[in-house]
Amino acid sequence: MKEKQRIYTLAISTSDKVLDVPIQHRVVHENDDQMQTTISVTIQGQKMSFAAETTEEVLIQFAKSLPLGWNIKSCLSCRYGHFCPVGNNDNELFCVTEFEPKEISDLWHVTEDDGERNKRHKNLFHLCNQYLPQSDDYFTYNDYYLNMKKRNS
Repeated sequence: MKEKQRIYTLAISTSDKVLDVPIQHRVVHENDDQMQTTISVTIQGQKMSFAAETTEEVLIQFAKSLPLGWNIKSCLSCRYGHFCPVGNNDNELFCVTEFEPKEISDLWHVTEDDGERNKRHKNLFHLCNQYLPQSDDYFTYNDYYLNMKKRNS
């Protein structure tokens, strides 16, 4: 069994401000290739913990638990944060800001080459100054927006 723990700062937007919230991220790899991911966080004095198989799933659980109008601001919720069409590691996506992909195949060339992958690689908690939220008007190859749309409807 292998275990990795790390503290990330996750930006959460409310109706009037952005909170930078420390999140404890724990990933345990079992001997049979099973993985368990846990995040623990305290917001406004309330302690919360979520567990799932992947970091994406656990962050979506967390985002769904936030009050309406509160949203995660990170690569996971950014229009430029794409998963790899042929597979990616846990807590990994790829930032594509210099062109607008229209479909999954547009992402092949930016994820098939090791140099391109390394240049674009981000973790799901990361936030940069180019952040724009996902929307119906922009193709993003990850499930965050669709999962949150279900929550808000």
